[in-house]
This record gives sequence, C-alpha cells and structure tokens, in this order.
Amino acid sequence: MIGFTLLACVIGLVLYRKHANNNTSDVDYRQLLVDIMCLSLQIWEQKQGQTRIELAEQSKMWKVSIDDGRLRVRTFERYLSEATLPKKPRWRNVLNTAKHVLKDADGENVLVIELIQKKEQLQMFIKSEPDLFK
Repeated sequence: MIGFTLLACVIGLVLYRKHANNNTSDVDYRQLLVDIMCLSLQIWEQKQGQTRIELAEQSKMWKVSIDDGRLRVRTFERYLSEATLPKKPRWRNVLNTAKHVLKDADGENVLVIELIQKKEQLQMFIKSEPDLFK
C-alpha cells in the first residue's frame, strides 16, 4: 500500500505542477493554508485523540494562553477559517504544524495523503512566488 500512497502523491504533484504552470495566480494561497491547518487538526484529533490545545503545545508553533480560567489557542484558531486568517499569515507555522502531525501519521490514510499533497502545493507555491514570502 505504501506504493499506492506514493503514486497518489506523485499524481497529485504532477497535476498541481501542470495547473501551476498554466496560471500560478489561480492557486488560492490563503485557502491552502486553511486547508492544511484543518486537515492537520482533523488528523491529530483522530490519531492522537487530543485537542487543538495539545497540538499547539506539542508542535511548539502556537501560543497557548489562559482566558477566564481555560486554555485558549486564539492564533491557532484564526488559521481554521479564511475569514479570520491574518492578512500576513505565518506560513512557516502552518508548514511546521503539518510536519509535526505527519511525523506520526499513517501514510495510507486518505486525509494524510491529502495533507501531504496540500503541503507540497504550498511549498511549490512559495518557491514559485518568492517575493510574496520575504
């Protein structure tokens, strides 16, 4: 099955490159960040059985604060919707969160495959538009 997983990732990458070469501006960078964070959280909750607070703490990418006696991850939560995503999102935090989730993930899970593809799309977009990410 690992061969199938690799094949699916390669096919997704080839299709993305074809699309990206035709029109890079069509790639919705902001939605891609949101998708990566939502997939990362979904995989984390399924695999680890833990919440976004544990993900924020263990990935060391997001600040956890106490508000009215309970733990909150406000910045993390802003990345779960395009409407609340900051104007200048921290794409490195998003990538590192995905990498943290993927290091213990099952490579045959459909969500994991999708996360890998989206992470690679983001990395390719960053390389293709370096002026946007300085």
